[in-house]
Amino acid sequence: MNHKYRFVLAMAFSLIASVLFMTQVSLAQSSGESARRQDSFASERQQSLLDSPEGVTLTVRLKDSQRRFRQGEIISVELEFASQSSTPYVASTRSYDRSGRLGIETYHIDRRDGVADPLYDHFNSPGSVFMISRLYTTWPLAKKPFLITQELNEWRRFDHPGRYRLYVTSARITKVRSFGKSISIGGDPVRVTSNIIEFEIMPAEPEWAERKLHQALQTIDSLDRQPDDRDQSDARQSACRVLRFLGTEHAAREMIHRFGGRASPCDQEYYFGIIGSPRRRFVIEEMERQLTAPEQPVSTVFLRALSLLSLNERSTLPPYPEGDAEKIKRWEAQAQKRQDDFDDIKIKCVERLAAAVSRKEAEARAVSLAALLEFQASIPRAKRTEATLRLQEKISVTLPSVFLFLPADTQYSLLSGGWNPIKSDAMLPVVRSIYENPPQTVWPIRETALQRLYELSPDEGRRLILEEMHSPRPRVGIKTLGLLPEIILPEMDDFLAAKLESSETGYEEARVYSSLVARYASANALPRLKAAFANRIGHIACAIQTPIVAYFLRVDPQYGAELLDQALSSRKDTGCYKSELIGVAALYMCPEIERVAVAHLNDSEPEIVSQAAATLGQYGSAAAAESLWRRLEQWHQTWVGRVDELDIQPGVDVSASEAHIEIELVRALGAAREWVLSAKELERLTELCVTEMGRKEAQSLASQADVSQSPLEIAISFNSMDDSIYSITVGQYRVQSLKALRDKLSQYPRGTVFVWKSFNGSESSDHQAFADLKLYLEERGMKLNR
Repeated sequence: MNHKYRFVLAMAFSLIASVLFMTQVSLAQSSGESARRQDSFASERQQSLLDSPEGVTLTVRLKDSQRRFRQGEIISVELEFASQSSTPYVASTRSYDRSGRLGIETYHIDRRDGVADPLYDHFNSPGSVFMISRLYTTWPLAKKPFLITQELNEWRRFDHPGRYRLYVTSARITKVRSFGKSISIGGDPVRVTSNIIEFEIMPAEPEWAERKLHQALQTIDSLDRQPDDRDQSDARQSACRVLRFLGTEHAAREMIHRFGGRASPCDQEYYFGIIGSPRRRFVIEEMERQLTAPEQPVSTVFLRALSLLSLNERSTLPPYPEGDAEKIKRWEAQAQKRQDDFDDIKIKCVERLAAAVSRKEAEARAVSLAALLEFQASIPRAKRTEATLRLQEKISVTLPSVFLFLPADTQYSLLSGGWNPIKSDAMLPVVRSIYENPPQTVWPIRETALQRLYELSPDEGRRLILEEMHSPRPRVGIKTLGLLPEIILPEMDDFLAAKLESSETGYEEARVYSSLVARYASANALPRLKAAFANRIGHIACAIQTPIVAYFLRVDPQYGAELLDQALSSRKDTGCYKSELIGVAALYMCPEIERVAVAHLNDSEPEIVSQAAATLGQYGSAAAAESLWRRLEQWHQTWVGRVDELDIQPGVDVSASEAHIEIELVRALGAAREWVLSAKELERLTELCVTEMGRKEAQSLASQADVSQSPLEIAISFNSMDDSIYSITVGQYRVQSLKALRDKLSQYPRGTVFVWKSFNGSESSDHQAFADLKLYLEERGMKLNR
């Protein structure tokens, strides 16, 4: 072998040896890194165990002992809670909340690469709303385990194959505390930590993914064609979740196409599946194509999902930095920047959809127009372009022709809360059709349609309302039947009296007819109604008794006051006495009711005292303030130094207790309709409180009032929605109309300055309300500023 070949061979061996050495080093480093990661993971879990209460255990395991899963396959984990402690604990049975998923457990994975929270962007996005469901029970922990099954995919998405380790921490357990004869679940939940389990994620074969997708779609399509029941609902939900977690482009395309504004039971799963898809770029491109596709309905949630995905492709918001003021400031600036970017993206989506909506098919056009109407209203006023400002006019002209293609719940939403932007003569045939043939799935829609018909065509609406009143079984409620402007309708007397005299009239009909009596019956019906109800007050259903007593107070105040006293004194057959005072006052307020309420401030029943105070605060005259102050002083003298005897316990309802009297007296005095408290009076209100709850209530009212300045400067918050008033507050006072607002403002002293803060409504309605109120206040020596 010559020197040349020997040299080449030597170099080859040297290279192979070097590669082998480097491989061994790399494997050793990888093994060491894995060991360190696992050691760190185990140490973190061991540290977390120190917080677990002694004797309480949480065991986590994979359902059916399955250890290997394909990417996109649902991973079911079982959480088993048990206790051998002598201290009593309970476990919450809650399995969801209204925000979309339950955050009561935390799922810890031993590696971060290739693992994502699929809903991080949703829960950290502009305008995210979190609604916690309070409807759940508790289960006493014992040696026999309490089991909860969850799907890990809800919290973790595995983008890389490999082996993973998991442990769970849970805040589902709460300690039980005993208070004398009562038991209370007190304090914050305790944290328990599970064992560690290991599993493997493998690549998903395309054939398997397609088969799972096909099976899920078959189930969904089959069940969508059948009447719904609980078993079918569960099966559909399971199939939708398969679609949501699968993570393929085909699955994403199906969710986008099915996300069509038809209020499908799977819509939330589709939304979360789109937001949490690992194929983000594909999803954005497909949604942008479908935005202008003729056959694709574009709902508000579709628009939000597309806007959010586009936003998060630009940037993501890091977790909130607790405790560090400088970092919090930077985080808030970043959050505001993202909100501005989100608004800009929304505007572009709205403009693109608006340009294409006329080319969409009828059903798709209807859903898309409704979405545009809602979405453009959410754009800040300062960012509304000429195109978005013209959009509302375009919608109001176009929507009536396709309105009946909308899902029933969307029709109802627009006829109720979204009416003003679409109100026009073109909607008259639409509301007439809905009144005559309402969708069966949304029962209040007929009533709302008749209200709108009455607005658009008063003569026709009046005729239909009178026909409903005379119907053997009215199909609409008193809210609509009470719309007529007449104070009384004497022609209804005999009909209503006969209905309430008849033993054949059922409860629902009697409830409506008694409300019609309170609203329209004249004094001519008094003898018959006296005979029908003289011996029944205190023994009949509240929904019938309350309007009947209101009628008697209206036409014969002295007799009505006697019956009101009788209703409050009858405490065996029904619980109407707990709500009769305020219920009657809401229907018809008069001096006799105020006298009865003042008398019952010293009732032996705490619930009636609380109700009397609330009635005087909400409906009483300014003269009632003196009685309320006197009663609060008396209550203070009775209980000062004896607060422990009131037996106020954390988490226990006090609405029927002596302690609640103090709270209602404070509310009645501090937020009354007919008077305004000065700074000195608000301070006195706090000083008279004996309980911590009462003091907090008084202090809250004082902070909202903010009457410590001179001259007074009071905030007016005017919150309207679709040009309809949603709420109005003046300091700590809440009113329901512009007339009530003017009445409240007239109670403030001359020189008071008010600051106008408007939300949601259109610029025209805001400017008009502001201008009218400014003139009203200036005439009375007060000012209104923005």
